[in-house]
Amino acid sequence: MYLFTQQKDVGRSRAPVEGSVLGFSLLSALAMPVPFRRFGIKYVEHGVEHYQVNGRHYPVRPGEYLLVNAHCHGRVDIDATTPVMGLCADLDPALMDGMLNAMQQAEALDVQGLTSFFTSEEFLENRYSAQGTRVGSLMRSLMERFRKEPGGPHEVTGSVYMALAEAVVLDHLQVIPGLRRVQAVRTGTRKDIYRRVELGRALIHGRFHERLEVADMAGAAAMSDYHFFRAFRAVHDQSPHQYLLDLRLRHAQELLRRGYYEVADVALMCGFVDHPTFTKAFKRRFGLAPSAWTNTLRRN
Repeated sequence: MYLFTQQKDVGRSRAPVEGSVLGFSLLSALAMPVPFRRFGIKYVEHGVEHYQVNGRHYPVRPGEYLLVNAHCHGRVDIDATTPVMGLCADLDPALMDGMLNAMQQAEALDVQGLTSFFTSEEFLENRYSAQGTRVGSLMRSLMERFRKEPGGPHEVTGSVYMALAEAVVLDHLQVIPGLRRVQAVRTGTRKDIYRRVELGRALIHGRFHERLEVADMAGAAAMSDYHFFRAFRAVHDQSPHQYLLDLRLRHAQELLRRGYYEVADVALMCGFVDHPTFTKAFKRRFGLAPSAWTNTLRRN
């Protein structure tokens, strides 16, 4: 089912909806509790939606989305001079269960306790960037489909909801093992540490071309250097420095593949202090010096 909500609809009662729902909203003012009875994806295209979920504040900005499950509770607040444009997907629990069972039976996944993760308090309610995630890509595509005529009749087939459910699971294949490697007794503490580590990781991705120290990453995560180092290594199975180096080398490899830049320029663009340091790291990782690797590409 597809629903469109604008400001004049706020406060009006609606009959309970069965099954999965996709809702487009244009709202400038809203303040209400949200029970989160289902698995929810809250995507924002324009403006900011403020959510309080399980005692934490999540301002969802353009190009971001919030993921919650039925164990979440909280509220949403919108206060804007121009309407905030959002798209919400509420997935029926039976749909999520069916997708999880199908994916596990097909032996596509080997994450222990996958179903229990999504349907329990262990699930990581969190805010994500739409860029680089399967869920984000689908929500942006759906937003483009509906925003041209949000109030018009739109048919949303079951395959759309199944694609969203599948995307949620696939996006979490790295999240679940990393989250479970965090050493903490309480589930809430474990999730908080994971979120903080991901803030540090986001800094690495945003500034990998700059000189970065563990202290910079730990500062973004609001953790001590030592605590961040150990937590990052537990979550990602490598140290922050190793992760940064791998990211720089992958980016350098992509730039070299395009063929627009000299090796020395690529080295500086990717955060290496000089050409020799870059060449040594690249050869150690890929088995060939950058120039030799590029020549191999050209011959092929």
